[in-house]
Amino acid sequence: MRHADVDEPRIIGSRIGPHRILRELGAGGLGAVFLAELEDDLLHMKV
Repeated sequence: MRHADVDEPRIIGSRIGPHRILRELGAGGLGAVFLAELEDDLLHMKV
């Protein structure tokens, strides 16, 4: 469940190493889970 005062996370679209953050899958408790895409020379997959 998301808080009403929280818009889309600013992390969407950003890169962390070879990973590009695509969207939030869920949030609650102490954290959130995001779908990312791994893009390197050998692999291209969603993680």
